[in-house]
Amino acid sequence: MLASNEGQKPSVIAKNLRCASQTVRNVIHDFEQRGLACLEPGSNAPLSVEPVLTAEKREQIRAMLHQSPRNFGKPSSLWILSGLCIKKKQRDRLIRLADHNPDIALGFEDEVWWSRERQPDLHSWSEQEPLRLVQQQVTRKDPEGKAIACYSLYLPGLNQMLLRFVTGRPVSAVTTAFLAWLLAYFAGQGKRALFLIWDNAS
Repeated sequence: MLASNEGQKPSVIAKNLRCASQTVRNVIHDFEQRGLACLEPGSNAPLSVEPVLTAEKREQIRAMLHQSPRNFGKPSSLWILSGLCIKKKQRDRLIRLADHNPDIALGFEDEVWWSRERQPDLHSWSEQEPLRLVQQQVTRKDPEGKAIACYSLYLPGLNQMLLRFVTGRPVSAVTTAFLAWLLAYFAGQGKRALFLIWDNAS
């Protein structure tokens, strides 16, 4: 319905959802007639006419929720609450799968970074009195790095933490290098897959 509202044709929506164009038209027509009531489960009594939202069609709608809302032109990468629940179930299913398969490594990743130029509203502790951090002014030719980042991966099955400090902020290129480092590490451990839960997301 969101894609239709944005002006996409039923044939385009059907291709994205991997369903028939007529299915899309049926759902749009039913929504125009009954609004959100078309999503409510109907009676269990046998019907002589196939309902608009059959079990197969409901599965097609669920399949749509496995895609990012950005694929449908939405500004968020998360669906509404119902979609979040589905993603969390997927995450939990992968965690259970990793628990029962020694060839799979499971880790929870997060990262943090510090700048030696910014965030002066912090304090450090000393034996005498707290020392207030001050803003740094550095030139472009300063050989010292302006920031440092720390990536971490917690492995609950082994009760271990892998840490990697890098120069700079955790931007895409640095993150890709960290992921390559992880893959090489786990390949050396004989693992064939890494399930990575990023920042506790799905």
